[in-house]
Amino acid sequence: EWVLGGDGTCNGIDKLNDFEQYASYQNLNLRGSTDQGLTFFNSVFSDTGAFVSPFEIAPSNQNIMYAGSSFLSRSDDKGFTWNSFGPYGNSKILSLGISSSNPLKVYFASAPTSTDSMKFYVSINGGASVTDISAGLPNRYPRDIAVNPNNDNELFTVFSGFGSGHVFYSSNAGQTWMDISGTLPDVPFHSILFYSQVLIAGSDLGVFYSSDTGTVWQ
Repeated sequence: EWVLGGDGTCNGIDKLNDFEQYASYQNLNLRGSTDQGLTFFNSVFSDTGAFVSPFEIAPSNQNIMYAGSSFLSRSDDKGFTWNSFGPYGNSKILSLGISSSNPLKVYFASAPTSTDSMKFYVSINGGASVTDISAGLPNRYPRDIAVNPNNDNELFTVFSGFGSGHVFYSSNAGQTWMDISGTLPDVPFHSILFYSQVLIAGSDLGVFYSSDTGTVWQ
C-alpha cells in the first residue's frame, strides 16, 4: 500500500514500540508516524541530501536517530529536535552504521565529487568530532555499512562502481581495512549485513554470503 509520496527511500521502526515508524522520500524528506504507518503526519527532518539519503535509529537507544546529508545530524528525542555537524566538503553522506551498544558511536561515509574524494569517518561522541578513516578504501560510492552487533570496532562496507574491490572489512574501527571481495564479481555492490557470524552482500547480480568473513563467498 502506498503510504508516502515521492520516491520511497529509507525507513525505520521503533523496535520497542512499532506504532512509531519513520519513512522518507528523495533528498532526505523524513516523516514520522505514531499509528503503525497508517498516517505519516509530522515532518521529522528535511535537508538537501543525496537522492537516496540514509537515516538510522540507534539500536541501543530508540530515542536517538542519525541522518546524513552534507551534514551528519543527530536527534536525541525521536526527531523532534536535531543537532547537525559538518559540512564535510561538498560531499553528500551515503551510508551510516551505528554501534549496537553505544548510541554515540557512529560510522558514516560520503560520496566522491569532482572536488572531493570519498570520505569515511567515525565519531565516538555522536558526531561532535570525527576521525577520518578513509585510508585503504577505494574512491568510489560507499553504499552501505554493517557494524558487528557484538563488537563495534569490527565493521564491513560495500562500494559500487567497477575496477577494484567491493567489500571491505576492518577489525579495528577503520584504522586499517582489508579487501575481502575475493571471488565476488566486479559489479556494483549496494548492501551489506552481518548477522550471527554470516556476512551477506547484495549486488547488481544478486546476493552473496560468507560464513568465514569473506574467505569463501557463495
